[in-house]
Amino acid sequence: RYVLYRVPFNGGKGGKAEPLRGASLNGRSNYFPKYSPDGWWVVFCQANSYMLLQPDSELFIVPAKGGQARPSGSTKPAGDQAAQHQGWSTNAALSPRGRTH
Repeated sequence: RYVLYRVPFNGGKGGKAEPLRGASLNGRSNYFPKYSPDGWWVVFCQANSYMLLQPDSELFIVPAKGGQARPSGSTKPAGDQAAQHQGWSTNAALSPRGRTH
């Protein structure tokens, strides 16, 4: 299973990598994370299988500091190749396929 980690910026010095709560250690694979432009959110794919790009994968969103992950509300299942390339619009709205509005 894949686990997402976060590393503190710490003035460019970095720090200890820690699992991102809500996107790690949940018995599922978590992958393809992308931060929102405002830095408040992370959108990522999650699947029961250990392989990437599987039909059972779903898009989730979690606070960047960690917390409860929730479905992103995307209308496309993440198993669809288009959803694997999710992105953010300039106003921090989730934008499937990486399009900006």
